[in-house]
Amino acid sequence: MRKLTKPGRLEKEDLVATVSPCNGWAGDPDIKWKYELGVSRLQDIDLRVVAAPNSMRGSEYLAKNPKARAEDIMWAFENKEVCAIIANVDGNDSIKIIPYIEPKLIADNPKIVIGYSGKIIDLRFSCYPLCLYLFPLPTDNTFYFTNTSNLPRSRLSKVTPPFC
Repeated sequence: MRKLTKPGRLEKEDLVATVSPCNGWAGDPDIKWKYELGVSRLQDIDLRVVAAPNSMRGSEYLAKNPKARAEDIMWAFENKEVCAIIANVDGNDSIKIIPYIEPKLIADNPKIVIGYSGKIIDLRFSCYPLCLYLFPLPTDNTFYFTNTSNLPRSRLSKVTPPFC
């Protein structure tokens, strides 16, 4: 029996990739400000952030292109500089990416994966057999992206599990 692989903790200046496994809302003009706020919050705690190549192309494109969404996830796992992957905006469409997921690539490149709802459930079914931990945490419009500015750094490090 394989043992679960737990990725290392994040350190200052680590690179975090954002992906859109469910839909492209994060790239839509009326929602993009939330994404940008989230990026600034992560930068406030000394993380570098990169959007996966297709993740900000908007909902019209990404709804029609589950393969592009999966390619972003594979890109993030394959990229040796990326230490964590955060899924943008909750949704229920990530099941369409499963045929394009490359399990061996994921297993060979363990990362911190943060997400919630449909996107993380579908990824959990992909990653759990690969013996990878996932962090099913809310990402859109929640603590990680919108409420951290009111907390002192010492408190922030105590309430964000991937940084503990």
